[in-house]
Amino acid sequence: MTWLYWIISNPALNLYILAVLIVGLRLWGRGQAQNRALVIDISLAYILLLAVGFNGIYNFIMHAFFGDMIAAYIGWPQSPFQIEVAMANLGLGVLGLLAFRANFGFRLATVIATSCFLLGAAGVHIYDIFVQQNFLPGNAGSILFTDILIPASLIALLTMNHKLGKEHALQQDKFIDQ
Repeated sequence: MTWLYWIISNPALNLYILAVLIVGLRLWGRGQAQNRALVIDISLAYILLLAVGFNGIYNFIMHAFFGDMIAAYIGWPQSPFQIEVAMANLGLGVLGLLAFRANFGFRLATVIATSCFLLGAAGVHIYDIFVQQNFLPGNAGSILFTDILIPASLIALLTMNHKLGKEHALQQDKFIDQ
């Protein structure tokens, strides 16, 4: 049961890893790893879909319906702000789902919103570590790592995507429509 607890309590990291695995499987053995624009676009798409979209929906559910449990896991008191965090996660989740096949402008907006939220959350977690000595897994565990990793990955991939001038490489990939 400890593996199940780890999976449930580390959704952002697990969904990020799943995105990387799916990208690897999509490209493996198809000779597409040579197409840098496609690799970048597929990577961006799946991180948006899973690490932003599915993770946002998961966090919405957890904060909205299991707020007491999540607050205890983070090490914070339950409060009405939990619902506001749930709604922010719902918004990001929907953006992440829609950004999977969206154009550059929509993805840019999604990356900006996600990065502001997650990097801000990382700052709050770091502050809580130093001020309250809160080293609980929901504050100082993988969530802190992914609050930095996800925006950093998204910004890097979106920047590379823009520099290559390939906004719609994924939409030209016939595999996704099969």
